[in-house]
Amino acid sequence: MAAELGPLVDFLPDKIVRSILARVPARSVRRFRAVSRSWRRLLTFDRGFLVEHHRQQRLEPMVAFIDYTYAPGDMVDSQFGVQAFDFRTGEIREAVTRGSAVAQDRHVFDDSKVFKLHGSCNGLLLYHFHRVFYVCNPATGQRACLPPLQSDEVAALYCYDNGAPLEEYRVMYHRGQGPDKCYYIISLRTLDRREKIRAIGRPSFSTSASLDAALVKGPSPAWARPPLQLKDSLHWPPQESQEHRILVFDTVTEVFSRMSTPVVMQEEDTVVLLEMQGKLAMSTCRRGALVVELFILEDYHDEIWVCAHRIQLPVELTRDFDYQEGLAFIGSEDGDVLVSTPQSVLHYNRNGRRVKDFVPKGFPHYVTTHLLKESLVPYYIAWNMDPPHWF
Repeated sequence: MAAELGPLVDFLPDKIVRSILARVPARSVRRFRAVSRSWRRLLTFDRGFLVEHHRQQRLEPMVAFIDYTYAPGDMVDSQFGVQAFDFRTGEIREAVTRGSAVAQDRHVFDDSKVFKLHGSCNGLLLYHFHRVFYVCNPATGQRACLPPLQSDEVAALYCYDNGAPLEEYRVMYHRGQGPDKCYYIISLRTLDRREKIRAIGRPSFSTSASLDAALVKGPSPAWARPPLQLKDSLHWPPQESQEHRILVFDTVTEVFSRMSTPVVMQEEDTVVLLEMQGKLAMSTCRRGALVVELFILEDYHDEIWVCAHRIQLPVELTRDFDYQEGLAFIGSEDGDVLVSTPQSVLHYNRNGRRVKDFVPKGFPHYVTTHLLKESLVPYYIAWNMDPPHWF
């Protein structure tokens, strides 16, 4: 393979070339497919390489944006989308972009209803645009349209792995009030079939009345407080509707349970669940505070948490950046902190030193607590739409 490229890399063993290619961004991998036939085979059809490439990618925080532009005749056009931020390079790139219909007044758009990001799992994104839900892979341009859903009903996008050669991706949502509350599963593998949706009720690990009452209330919408999938279980950040505990869903047995948290957080505080070195982690920041903490669940069975980072942010946040909302969270194992302010998004290191600040495309914008990890792996999903024109 390396020999086909001439003197630049012909001295490198294929193993080294594969290792290098596994660490480059997906957009570069797509371009490298044109280098030679052997590279095209490797970068397109070698599942082992594609899985390794996905494993080597880093989790990237995402910023949702709305970009208004004025057209002739006092018309207003708008774009909605998501940008991903790379802590290593400080670069920001577009992951998803959707244009809306042209209107005469920007205020006719209810931004919260036009576009929202609801899930991120193994490189897949779940979002709605003008009340229609889509799942897409930004790295490949593949897209699929989902059955009709309501924004506040969607609970999770997740991976179901039963040991089959190809994993199955699913969307969970809940519907109904009081005793009629029911949870449903949509299989993205069978979107083209009638049996794509099935009800699972409110299954729980115990007969606890408080757990069932929490399931009746349901977790916060995934766009607001997304769950984290760790191995075979989904974990929702603690919230008032769940008595400030972590709601857990076993994706194999399909039952709910709950677990404790290291600290009690209020509803308006920022709480983000992460996976770090194969363990559950929780980033916390109280509303308006300048301290961000990261806790690691060292013992999952006995629910023993350990504080790994306690980062003091500088006073300049409140003095220069109108920081009031408390949207700050640790987004990497190295202690990188992302802070959202009305004007820009700021990157601090674990020592509380500002590394970079950038202005996302469009205004308004908001930092989501979803994380993207690019993937070129071919997923068994009933893709039912053509790639976007800009891909």
